[in-house]
Amino acid sequence: VPIRAGLTYQMALNSKQDWKVYMEEPAAQLERFLLQHFRTQYYGSICSICQVPRNDVKTHITSQNHWKKIWAKLQDIHIPSPQDVISWDKPWVEVISTTLGDYSFNHITGEQRLRESTAPPVTISPVGKAPTLTMRAKTVCALDVWVWQQHIEASAQALQNALVEANNPAGAPPLPAPVVTCEVCACHTADMCEHLMSANHYSNLRVRMDFTVPNVKELHSGPWVQQAFKLAGGHGKILPVSFNHLTGRVSRMPPKQKQSQAN
Repeated sequence: VPIRAGLTYQMALNSKQDWKVYMEEPAAQLERFLLQHFRTQYYGSICSICQVPRNDVKTHITSQNHWKKIWAKLQDIHIPSPQDVISWDKPWVEVISTTLGDYSFNHITGEQRLRESTAPPVTISPVGKAPTLTMRAKTVCALDVWVWQQHIEASAQALQNALVEANNPAGAPPLPAPVVTCEVCACHTADMCEHLMSANHYSNLRVRMDFTVPNVKELHSGPWVQQAFKLAGGHGKILPVSFNHLTGRVSRMPPKQKQSQAN
């Protein structure tokens, strides 16, 4: 379950101020996605939680009224457990039809995903021509994930080693692997290697990249480059390791600091 700005979903539900902070990033991500892939004009569509039109996705989701309506849905069960809150078939999960298939958004945790089984079908092309995908279908299949794992495995292990070393600069007896935040997925993990190779991370990375391939000039500076890793429960402590989630490049110091040091 994601922790954002040091806040859990339980803390966010208990404070309208914390709610706004906790949901700001996933609400913005949802808005960016829907602006490009919603089947019709998304502004003015009905919120499944509030049953009222929303003229601005991010503003609506982080609003006090939306927060109150979520509590109204929870009045019989109170705050759901971590096991229940992440389930995709609960009343706080909205399923939105988009040009890429059904897109699910968890209104409590902010987690979101493109449902793999709802992608547009492959169109059979005339003989002699390669098959094409209708509606720019972009779902994750097992082969996609396997190819991704072959590409990222060595870099993922290098990142895990760099994080452990950065968390223990004095070279003292080995410390447990640090629990850090993956900015692509907005979640915490102690095993970054396993996490980076997961189908879930690969799917979230594709969403962050808007399902497009960046040009060479953008390759090392896009939103897939994580400049540092925040320690969970570290009171703002950051490990000075940067990682390009697309190319797999690991740096022991964020790129901006490297450049200033070189100058």
